[in-house]
Amino acid sequence: MDFVIKDGVLQRYARKYAEPDIVVPEGVREIGDRAFYGVKNLRTVRIPEGVERIGDLAFYECRTMKEVLIPASVRQIGDGAFYRCGSLKNVELPEALTVLSRSMFCECYSLQHIKIPERVTSIPEHCFCRCKTMKSISLPSGLLEVGDYAFENCEQLRKVELGSKVRCIGVLAFKSCVAFRSFTVPAGVKEVGDGVFWGCKNLEEIVLPDHIRRIGKNAFLECGALERISIPKTVESIGEEAFAYCSKLEEITIPAAVREIGDLAFAGSCVLRKMEVEKGNLCFDSREDCNAIIHTETNTLVAGCGNSRIPASVERIGNFAFFSVRGLRSVTIPDRTTHICHQAFDNCADLEEVHLGRGLTHIGFAAFHRCVNLRSVVLPEGLLEIETSAFAGCKSLGAVRIPKSVVHVGTAAFAR
Repeated sequence: MDFVIKDGVLQRYARKYAEPDIVVPEGVREIGDRAFYGVKNLRTVRIPEGVERIGDLAFYECRTMKEVLIPASVRQIGDGAFYRCGSLKNVELPEALTVLSRSMFCECYSLQHIKIPERVTSIPEHCFCRCKTMKSISLPSGLLEVGDYAFENCEQLRKVELGSKVRCIGVLAFKSCVAFRSFTVPAGVKEVGDGVFWGCKNLEEIVLPDHIRRIGKNAFLECGALERISIPKTVESIGEEAFAYCSKLEEITIPAAVREIGDLAFAGSCVLRKMEVEKGNLCFDSREDCNAIIHTETNTLVAGCGNSRIPASVERIGNFAFFSVRGLRSVTIPDRTTHICHQAFDNCADLEEVHLGRGLTHIGFAAFHRCVNLRSVVLPEGLLEIETSAFAGCKSLGAVRIPKSVVHVGTAAFAR
């Protein structure tokens, strides 16, 4: 017997190499967990009316299966039911279905379009992850949630229209959806979560609702086509690398409500020329029109761009403050500045000259690492520490005199 059936449950398809076209026997009420797991040669499966459930991983790694016909009687489809069905092109979900499952169509590389039944309210985690040729999807008007990684790496998905009822978009939900050109975040969403649009390299326009509170870490990382963004006035937190390597982003305005900005939030933004903080912000400022973001309480410059000027009141250049900034050719560090912190000017490839102030005591780990065009630097008397790799990879740097005040020089501080 090809089918192992017990009490109405198809427990297992007994052959490793199937007939190309299979019809599940009448009388089956359920296709059990892993029933067709890894079966080879399978092309189409017809499931008869009366089947109510398709189990977890039921067709997992049926790599040659192109079509599955699901009857209206099916009410439940388990986790990963069609995971890695790489040839699956055609599937129609029954309208009575109310819940999708985790990883349901993950790595279904040939699936190009699917219509989600109207009663479904959530796209669960990894549901359509790496459906690389899916061009379109029809979502229900009552959708409330898009789960973590739900559409990650759907490389040909051009557009997703989320209804007005959506309240949550999960972590990395649309990561590497490289065909996106525009996206509107629904009005009910309160935050742009971690990595949601990471790697959407052709995304040119993003519309955020007025009451967003948080932009998560990596939210727009490597969105290389994004030229402008309006951060809503309600935003309080901008995460690490939120806009890093947005290589066409020209200007950024930090709203007055922002209380937190993560490291590398704007790193590697090649044409960024204007950075300002709205007046009334209690935590950050852009004093003296400096084209930089300064943490007010500590007088620490936390983010700069190619047009930044460091005000005389700045006491620290923060971690990663100018990391991978392009167009920065000359920097003058004020006399009041005591610390140039961890990787502050790392990979500033255009930087040619640095003038260090007399109050400098500490040059941090990899502070000027990979500043390949930096030709000379005069270290001030009173400097105490030069940490590991501080000037490593500065291939154009000539001889540097170490002041007598220095008590510590880290490993490979001047390594070529």
